[in-house]
Parts: sequence; structure tokens; C-alpha cells
Amino acid sequence: YGREEFNAPEMAIASRWPFEGVGTTKLGVWFFLASDVVVFGAAIGSYVFARLHAGWGSWGTVPPSATVGLFNTYVLLTSSFTVILALVFAERGNKRGLLGMMGATLVLGLTFLGVKGWEWTQEFAHGIYWFTDIHYSTYFVTTGLHALHVILGMLIAAFMLYRIVTVDAYLSDHRPVEFFGLYWHFVDIVWVILFPLFYLM
Repeated sequence: YGREEFNAPEMAIASRWPFEGVGTTKLGVWFFLASDVVVFGAAIGSYVFARLHAGWGSWGTVPPSATVGLFNTYVLLTSSFTVILALVFAERGNKRGLLGMMGATLVLGLTFLGVKGWEWTQEFAHGIYWFTDIHYSTYFVTTGLHALHVILGMLIAAFMLYRIVTVDAYLSDHRPVEFFGLYWHFVDIVWVILFPLFYLM
């Protein structure tokens, strides 16, 4: 038994590129999103650390109403669905459907920013600013950073709409719609984390 031959298949070690089959542009999008995870992780982590240091229960919710945040959550989740539909229409070569869904995504993004702007004006009216204290500073910086990402996504969506109207873009090659969807879904996921953190806890 001790001299019995045992032949195991030889495993290749570090001889295969882990992203085989993934285009370089898509890989770049994933790397960008990974760097954004670090940025938002630092902002959210600083809030959690400061709140734990001050005593978690000593900080209340910042926004005037959780209902406003819940509405905005619904708006962003719906916009993620419209982006998925836009990709489906692009894959099928349906220009009208692609235009409609990208336009709906843009409108939902504007709705989110409009509600967020109203919310901030309510806080300003009650004397709450980003320099009031560390509690509000972390809130305004984190949600403001998220709002900047929404604005960037809307600019990209507007450019894509222009390209669809003028040159029938993305009907033969739908990958840019997919890449935009990856970014937009990431922005939505970040908000799903921010909503309970600032509005409910």
C-alpha cells in the first residue's frame, strides 16, 4: 500500500488570466467601480467610526423624513429596472424602446436629484449645514458625493441619448449600454446602503 502509485492531475498555477473572455473596456469599468468602492467605503466608514466614538444612540437621523428617502430609494431602484430594459431593447435592435428606457432613466435621475435638492433646502432652512458638526458633515459629504455620481450618470445617459437619436448608436453594439448599466447599478447599491444608515438608524 505504501508503494502504490498515485497519479494526480497537475494543476496549472498562475498560468491563466482570471479575466479571460472579459473585454478590456468592461474590465476597466470594473476597476473604476472597485476604486469607487474604496471612496465610498472611506466616507461611510468615517461616519460609522465617528458615530461609534460619540455613542451610536447619541446621533439621530439627519433628514427631515424617512418617507422622502424611501421615495428616492424607490425612484433609483426603478431607474435600475429601466436600464435593464434599455439593454434588452438594445440587444433586440429596438431603437424606440432603447430611447424610451434611457429617457426614463434620465427622468428618474432628475427626480432623485430634485427630491434631494428639496430635502437639503429643508435642512438649510432649519440651520443644518455641512459645517454644523461632524454628524452633519459626514452626512452632507457622503450624500453629496453620491449626488455627484448621479449627475455624472445623467450626463452619460444624455450623451447616449444624443448618440441614439443622431447615429442609431448601440443597436449593433450594445456593450456601452451594459457598461453604463454597471455604473448605474453601483450608484443604486450605494444609495441602498446610505438610506438605512442616515434615514432609519
